[in-house]
Amino acid sequence: MMINKKKEVKDKEPEKNKISKKGIKKKQNRQIMWAIILMISLILIIVGVPFIKNNFINKFRYINLDFQKTQLGDMYFYSTQIPVADSSNNVIGTFSMNFRNDPRELEDINFKKTTSVPVFTKERTVYISPGKIERNCVESSAATLTLSGFLRQFAQLNVSAGISDKKVAEENKFPYIACINTKKNTVIEIIEGNETKIEQISPDCYRLEYKDCEIMKVGEKFILAILEGYMDNFMKTFEREESFWDIFNR
Repeated sequence: MMINKKKEVKDKEPEKNKISKKGIKKKQNRQIMWAIILMISLILIIVGVPFIKNNFINKFRYINLDFQKTQLGDMYFYSTQIPVADSSNNVIGTFSMNFRNDPRELEDINFKKTTSVPVFTKERTVYISPGKIERNCVESSAATLTLSGFLRQFAQLNVSAGISDKKVAEENKFPYIACINTKKNTVIEIIEGNETKIEQISPDCYRLEYKDCEIMKVGEKFILAILEGYMDNFMKTFEREESFWDIFNR
């Protein structure tokens, strides 16, 4: 009887070992599975977050143009590709434009105009004429260069510089150009005021007023107003419903 009991105990021990080994193996398999899931999740986060950020969060459509938000050091840019067509209405390429401000955030800047969109003629010179800048505005030169560069390169206009403050113009021996004394050409006056806004004084005179050194904002708002009219005409001419970005990247 004693021998049989010992044998039963010996038989039960291997069974217990088998059960415990199975339990350990299951636990290990579960741990491996979770480790794989965590690894896959981490890879998806690493790959997916930048993709979602670049293609959904940092990409948006505004005035029929696709904009991409990018960062360069501490600065953010809002880049777009403007479609360019020839005289036969064939799309021949794009014009790259980088904005310092989010175009959507410039909607609050009031633009009081007599025509639906800013209109320019190539036969006339466009004068960009800032007044006296009361304080040291960091973006003043960059804003003027951005506006003049856009009008020269994209709109193919003859652009020249002047000063709309007569006293400052005489002191610096620079052409005095203002809406009141330049009737045969187009004048864009840039002056400091109590509000950041744009006003069309006459068909050939625009006054860009800024406060708190918001020169770049008011300048980019003016560019966007031009582009809005341009893109409306482009979409009607080509009867496009999809974005130009999609057409160009087919």
